[in-house]
Amino acid sequence: MKPAMPNVNSRRVPAIERIFAPIYGQPCWGVNYERYLNLSLNFGPPHLSVREPHSSAARSKVVRRKAARRLVTVRGRWWLWIYVSYWRLSYNGVIVSNQRWPAPRKMPDMLHDLEGQKLTCVRANPQTGATRFDFDLGAKLEVWKLDDDEVYELWTLYVYSPRRRVFSLHSDGSLTSE
Repeated sequence: MKPAMPNVNSRRVPAIERIFAPIYGQPCWGVNYERYLNLSLNFGPPHLSVREPHSSAARSKVVRRKAARRLVTVRGRWWLWIYVSYWRLSYNGVIVSNQRWPAPRKMPDMLHDLEGQKLTCVRANPQTGATRFDFDLGAKLEVWKLDDDEVYELWTLYVYSPRRRVFSLHSDGSLTSE
């Protein structure tokens, strides 16, 4: 099924402006695409997260083995995770990638040019949550919902600072904070 085009009637939403204001001018790094996790981007200085080993009652040996290991993850001070959404990446008006194209093994090459670009503007549609992220060297990342009937998170922004915060924009345009 071909994804519906995002609603281009997006605008600056004050709450989103406040959330992303400290990120503007920060270079993007650690851009990653995984087929089942979708797309993630890091901004700002690195933050080291350590999950200590724990026991798991899972039936799967693989899950129990992974739980018994220490997991160390490096993320930016701000980590943007685009999860249950369609997305499209363009440079100077030319579409270069989306969640289905190119093939997953070629995706890192297509996303590589996003590395180092600085976020300059975030616009969202308050009714649909469709969001556009603009970067200083011409990249535009557009995100929109998969299904018109369900409400779910389009993207989540994790803020690793003295007080950890999590912001999520949903497919009905609502914004939540934890």
